Amino acid sequence: MKNLTSEKTSLIAGIIIIFMSYFFITSESVLTVHDDILTYAEVQHGDLISTIKSYAENGRISHIPMTFLLWIPYYFHSVTAVRIFSAVSVLFNMSGLYVFIKNNAGKYNAYLTCLLFISFACISNQHNLFVAYTFAHQLPVGIILFSLDLYIKYLKHDKFRHKITSSVLFFTACFMYEAMTVFFLMFAGLSLYRNRSEKFGRRMKILIRDVFFHGIFLFVYLVIYVLWRYFHPSYYDGTRFYLKNVPMSILALFKFSLGMTPMLPTFAMLAKKYITWQEFIDSVSLWNILAPVIAGTAFYKVFPKIRKPEKITPSVIFCISGMIVPNVLISLTEKYTYWAGQNAYSYVPSFYSYFFMIMLLVAVFSTFKRGNVEKSVEKMLSICVALVTLVCSLGNTAWDAYFSKNLDRYRAFEEAVSSEYFDDIPDGTVIYIPDYTGIHNDMNFTAYYADVYISADVTFENNYDDIDFSKPVVSMLYDEDTKKITVERIN
Repeated sequence: MKNLTSEKTSLIAGIIIIFMSYFFITSESVLTVHDDILTYAEVQHGDLISTIKSYAENGRISHIPMTFLLWIPYYFHSVTAVRIFSAVSVLFNMSGLYVFIKNNAGKYNAYLTCLLFISFACISNQHNLFVAYTFAHQLPVGIILFSLDLYIKYLKHDKFRHKITSSVLFFTACFMYEAMTVFFLMFAGLSLYRNRSEKFGRRMKILIRDVFFHGIFLFVYLVIYVLWRYFHPSYYDGTRFYLKNVPMSILALFKFSLGMTPMLPTFAMLAKKYITWQEFIDSVSLWNILAPVIAGTAFYKVFPKIRKPEKITPSVIFCISGMIVPNVLISLTEKYTYWAGQNAYSYVPSFYSYFFMIMLLVAVFSTFKRGNVEKSVEKMLSICVALVTLVCSLGNTAWDAYFSKNLDRYRAFEEAVSSEYFDDIPDGTVIYIPDYTGIHNDMNFTAYYADVYISADVTFENNYDDIDFSKPVVSMLYDEDTKKITVERIN
């Protein structure tokens, strides 16, 4: 018993260290997408109610609860606070992953799944939920995992409380993000599989009983959603169905479902030359070596103890289904089919797919267990885990270095516009930024962001030929070395 306790402690400690390593490596990877920067500016403006009203009037009813959640991390005006909320969100999801696997495949399978989940975690600039939409869009997948676990308990033990709690959690996840509605198919599929030996008529009766509350809650949600959209049509092309290009929709479904395949973001970053090979090599740190060593060692210890499913095929089908269903709806919209055709390989629901991808990987690994597994096989798999962790870790470090350049600019810009220099600046002033095209390359948004601190009516311009020199002109020059912006009056 002492040895078992010691072993469990070492495994948990390993996961914690890798978790800390991951968040240390990605410490500067915040404000990576336009929406997050917009949220941050809205928080500084204090426009919560008007923001919610704007989303609601444009048909995006799910953004009513989401906006509250999105605002919370930025309320503290701290990068550290954002990372803490992100870590809490990931821990919540990992707890859902652990509980689901533990109750349905055993504790060692759960340890291994959580180990690989955090070891293979990858960030990218593709609306990656490990670093974007903190404390909001990150949460529904954990809720769904708890919901699925309770539903399977209901199927096994026929406890009403499990079914009703599962359906409430399912409704909550749907209300937070529309993509979760398609998970209803997985609840129905689990019921059909559980009662596969029954005759067709009885299977249908049992199915209706099993998913009755999930169906009722889904129906209520859809009625609210459709009626709201009827009275408040959405002008956002990411929420409107587009069925004119089925092949591209299939491609989008495939790409987004596999968009967070371990190592893919690293290779994509190098292929697209977001960072040079020299910068990639220079970014290596002790954390990049520590995580793979721990991951490989922990895998070697826990792999012999994992449980092989009685039937591997249903497990594989379940995991593949979990990878696909979160991406069904976005693959049927004009915006995301277009993105798929423009070499985008990942989006928000890809994060949800990643959970089931790791489940699938563990299920595949379990097929190697044939009685007493050869030590050479265990060593080979452990080395593979260490190498994949290394590539993911190096990729995360490189992406963090890429993101930190933007974060340095945002910090410098905020420091400059909040300085005393702009306290008495006259209305009509043109602010010229020759080497900096504004926050997220959007000059209008740059002006909105600066409006938090500058009371005067100013405009931003990065094209010298478009400057109206009949007005006061101020230049803002960013220095890459000092990471500071120099402000000077030039007219």
